[in-house]
Amino acid sequence: MREHYFKERGLYYKANQPVPGRPTLLFIHGLSGSSSAWIPYEKKFKQNYNVVSLDLRGHGKSAKKNRLKEYELAKFSEDIYLLINHLKLSNLVLIGHSFGTLIVQDFLLRYPNLAQATILLSPNFNVNKQLLARALKYALKIFFFMEWLPLSLPQGKHIDYSRYLHTGDWNLGRTFADVRNTSLRVYYYCTRQSYEFNTEQLLPSLQLPALLLHGKKDSIFPATNSLEMVKMMKNAELVMLEEADHILVLNYFTEVSLAMEKFLRRAL
Repeated sequence: MREHYFKERGLYYKANQPVPGRPTLLFIHGLSGSSSAWIPYEKKFKQNYNVVSLDLRGHGKSAKKNRLKEYELAKFSEDIYLLINHLKLSNLVLIGHSFGTLIVQDFLLRYPNLAQATILLSPNFNVNKQLLARALKYALKIFFFMEWLPLSLPQGKHIDYSRYLHTGDWNLGRTFADVRNTSLRVYYYCTRQSYEFNTEQLLPSLQLPALLLHGKKDSIFPATNSLEMVKMMKNAELVMLEEADHILVLNYFTEVSLAMEKFLRRAL
């Protein structure tokens, strides 16, 4: 995988040497993470697929924006759309985890003809439906002053997630490393914008093959999200991991990558 920087949008990304005719897997990480979470998946799939993983705006080595409006879901989708055009990607499969699944859904609804399939890990479709999330929404109001802070935000780095394998949903060490790297401001902005997201009425319009993977013990985005989504989506299937939590990407690589591999063979 080679490192690149899409200067027009301030986006860091990695890609293997593309092979014409192969499907392209585009990996989109979760809130306060970075593309380094996908390293085991890059190694597994790069032999048979074109692989691209990026740092979302405000995350990892991508540029940090200073205002709340810069973290609307539409901005993330536009970044991805322009990166796809920049790289001339085709035969596209979008793969997202957690907050990344909100971005994938937003993208698919805005640009419905660009992807052949999608894989959603620990997804959500309406954050406001969760009691804990609604409580956090009101608690976040105390951070209204964030946009008044100085405009300089340091560039982040890539965290070595091998240090955090098999950590739980609410692991303080991993969370602190993530938020410190992303910055509290960006974390706050993205969380605020996630409350504006609701695809409940729109999911039935998605026609492409979709795989949903969810841990039954997920305490951040409960598994009921996927149970509801698979009923609404017309061409979706669900794999429920009985013992898994929200941190599927790090904690359950073997199970997740195997399910992805089987789905890709069927769907493409």
